[in-house]
Amino acid sequence: MPHKIFIVILLSFWLISDAVAEDDLKTGYWLYTNLSVGTDKMNPDQSMTYIHSLGYIQGILDGIRTMEMVRFEMMFPRKLLTPEEIKKLSKYFNYKQINIPDSGINVGQLQLIYLKGSKNHPEDLHNSARVCLYAAIVDAFGWKSP
Repeated sequence: MPHKIFIVILLSFWLISDAVAEDDLKTGYWLYTNLSVGTDKMNPDQSMTYIHSLGYIQGILDGIRTMEMVRFEMMFPRKLLTPEEIKKLSKYFNYKQINIPDSGINVGQLQLIYLKGSKNHPEDLHNSARVCLYAAIVDAFGWKSP
């Protein structure tokens, strides 16, 4: 039963993200150009696109963290465990595949991570913005196999 719920959640995120975010079809280069414009040189149209791009990258990060937490909660349901047991298990079974610091990162830092990743791998910017951002986050924080 928990696996069916997990699949429904995944499908829901996928359907909603594709239906709502038309910009998912944008490339990594599109996101790079939007995030690299200096704020002092922006016209009003550029500033709205810049703000939208900041929201986009924050949304992707929030989605990554949410899915990591959902996966952990599917493995260890909260209603069956005490808070102490959950804390112990979360340290023993690190549910994070991307080693993002527990203190989190802010959107400005995420922008810098993306810009650095884009400069280091310009050959990949033809991929979707979502894929390029994910790759930049993995490059910055590392990946841990489940």
